Amino acid sequence: MRYVLEEMGTTLKAARERQGLSQRELADAAGTDQARISKIESGDIDLRLSSLMDLTRTLGLELVLADRRHLPAIEAILKELASDADPRQKSRVIRRIGENLQNLQRAHPDDRQLKQAMSALAVLNMARLTEAELALLEEASARLNNAKPEALDELRPRLETLIRLRNAKAHGAPDAPGQQPAYTLDDDDE
Repeated sequence: MRYVLEEMGTTLKAARERQGLSQRELADAAGTDQARISKIESGDIDLRLSSLMDLTRTLGLELVLADRRHLPAIEAILKELASDADPRQKSRVIRRIGENLQNLQRAHPDDRQLKQAMSALAVLNMARLTEAELALLEEASARLNNAKPEALDELRPRLETLIRLRNAKAHGAPDAPGQQPAYTLDDDDE
């Protein structure tokens, strides 16, 4: 039982910290005192269900009963959602990459890889990205930022990064070393 209380306390503490609340601020909002919040977060208090529901709702959480057989699926979904990149940051990065690709495309209107990268960017703009995927885009953006048209050959690895990330999102799994997908999306990009 102690483990369950500690796990619940850790979850509540993480939710409080994500919202940028101090223990005192949460206590005030929940109608209790800071010492009680501290004990809850450390797993020292076995809360009544009504108190737990009040506290979770104050934190913007919802207490839900679920069939135990569904827990792996629920946990997988929650883990995936928790790893999503900030959508505003994603939009900024994709906009910067798009502007740089358009500048390159003006100088190289017939370049097939540039067209594929533009198409990839459109798909990535609609896809949910993880923090790691956003980091890849940010790195590509930094390399493409204000790129000179004559430097296209040096930028090709960044274009390939965009295309591979798009393909990984479309196939639902990242590329594994040595594995080739049955198809790529590049065939339709011409």
